[in-house]
Amino acid sequence: MLYILMVLLGVTTSYWETRDFSKCVFHQTGISRDGSVALSYDVDSIFNTQDMSIWDILPTKDGAYIATGQEGKIYRINKGKGELFFDSGEKNVLTLTDYEGYIYAGTSPGGKIYKIDEKGRGKVIFDSEEEFIWDIVIASNEQIICGTGGNGLVFRIRNGYVDTLLETGRANASRVILIDKDVYVGTGDGGLLFIIPKDGQPRGLYDGRDGEISGIVKIGNVLYFSHCLDTISVIKRIRDDGLPEEVAQIPGIAKGIVEYRNMLLCASEKRIYRIYE
Repeated sequence: MLYILMVLLGVTTSYWETRDFSKCVFHQTGISRDGSVALSYDVDSIFNTQDMSIWDILPTKDGAYIATGQEGKIYRINKGKGELFFDSGEKNVLTLTDYEGYIYAGTSPGGKIYKIDEKGRGKVIFDSEEEFIWDIVIASNEQIICGTGGNGLVFRIRNGYVDTLLETGRANASRVILIDKDVYVGTGDGGLLFIIPKDGQPRGLYDGRDGEISGIVKIGNVLYFSHCLDTISVIKRIRDDGLPEEVAQIPGIAKGIVEYRNMLLCASEKRIYRIYE
């Protein structure tokens, strides 16, 4: 039997009316469900990019890289201080990943991938001629695999050559995950989930007919994924028999799913959910 526990801000889940606290200012304090006041975690703004949106965050040992929209800039936060790291000249930097000391950035609306060294010097290494680069993973020997938007294609770039690994038949291949050398692809529309095996042909694993596959994770031999619909997200799993089965339903649009100590953590709206057996 599967259980789902809802957690808000890391404490016992409670509900209040916003107007109950509209006149209050809290600093390092919190209110428990019984009305008592106690010390809590502090929240501090460490850097303001001044950009319209933040699309992705790539954590590092000493900080993070921040991908932003409207001006297509990447910022670096190092030991609590933020600075401009790279200006792509594009409108949006949508996704970031790293490999052997380099940062790889996917952009829109030009659909390009930039390779950037540690000093912030970058160059275009792939022009997809698509509208979006939604996701990037890097396999061994610097094989770059990316999901694109416009025609929903998944490309592989290796040794200067480009081949199309998958035509999803949807507009957006928005989620690309590398697990045990196999590539999993989720679409941002049409609710499709694919696998591209390391030594085989791509095949479909799930057809939700609508919505977005927003997160993919594997625990042991079981594949879990989140299928987002209009007002709910359905968490499903696929065992060895290959048949999808529903695990849980979560209100709102799930922003990905991760494994933590053999449990699933999923964020939706303002809440974090823990799903476990």
